[in-house]
Amino acid sequence: AHMTLLSFQRYHLWNRRCRDKVDILIVSGDLTTNGEKESHEELADYFKRIESNGTRVYVIPGNHDILNPYALGFENDRRYYADNITPLDFETIYKDYGYDEAITRDADSLSYLVEPSEELRILMLDTNKYDNNLILKQPMMSGDLSDETLKWVSDLQLEVGSESIDIISVTHHNLIEHSEMFSQGYTIDNLKSTSEALVNLGIQLNLSGHIHIQDIAYSDKYDFYDVVTGSLLVYPQKYGMIERKSGQYIYSTQWVDVEGYAIEMGVKDQNLLDFKAFSEEKFSRKSVELIKDRLSENYTIDEIKLLAETMSQLNVKYFAGYDAIDKDEIMSSEGFQLWQASEEGFLRSYIMTMISDQLDDNYLMIPVNK
Repeated sequence: AHMTLLSFQRYHLWNRRCRDKVDILIVSGDLTTNGEKESHEELADYFKRIESNGTRVYVIPGNHDILNPYALGFENDRRYYADNITPLDFETIYKDYGYDEAITRDADSLSYLVEPSEELRILMLDTNKYDNNLILKQPMMSGDLSDETLKWVSDLQLEVGSESIDIISVTHHNLIEHSEMFSQGYTIDNLKSTSEALVNLGIQLNLSGHIHIQDIAYSDKYDFYDVVTGSLLVYPQKYGMIERKSGQYIYSTQWVDVEGYAIEMGVKDQNLLDFKAFSEEKFSRKSVELIKDRLSENYTIDEIKLLAETMSQLNVKYFAGYDAIDKDEIMSSEGFQLWQASEEGFLRSYIMTMISDQLDDNYLMIPVNK
């Protein structure tokens, strides 16, 4: 799941040691791994506990959540097919987390508009294509907004447009290309028409997920930011927080406080007590294993080690949004020089994509209604 917390009064950490509440929790899709109905119902119960503490929850589906033919259950060592859910089921299960609070709904999708306060509206957009999942026997990875949904968004201009009301949007698919290597299937298909519809509403900030990396992208053409908060499934297990303060949006990332939870609960597992280091080491090790398996036989054992180490260093930084840091040191390394001279097409391109990012992907400050 991709989570973003909005606090428009104050700025607090989301963890068990800090009891102060944030105002809003946004989950931008992929609430489940494979869309199991039981998983959705358990998550809705968890959201109920969050809302009982005064935090409002708003959700939209991701490409894994609806009509997923991969829905599975597990019992001991047995794996079996489980019930998935329809769009109507999604709306029913999560009715208390956006749908019943919507001031307007799109008739063609699970998109809706909420107004948490007199100063803020949040446009939750369903960009998924799930209608043919069962026929295709797999969930569709790509997304778009239908012509009917785009018309609904455009008609919102009659309701939204007051300079005293801020509006941000939320999608599962990305509204700006975050990687040249991973654009198709991740960036929304009808990018131009969608971007124009949102900018016409005065939206400058979209929150998305899907690609799993921590990344901020900016469109010069539309003066528009798309912020991806990385998935909680993989390193670095962070979430985004937004504060509206002094006429600005301030976005930053926070680590999930697994260590604090482990201490409070009396957990003795050292991997949880030192979770950041454990998670990074595991992710780095996986990166090395993957790269070694894919390299050709044109390299010596020592060269493969150097190539894998450079790949691992960059991949950890890339997923954590720190890829703009320490670039000079990495680019001067022997491993990076080997990658530059490499004929490994896809892998070399991936390395160059990671080294090219110039933005700080863990912090963003933009004016409101400029």
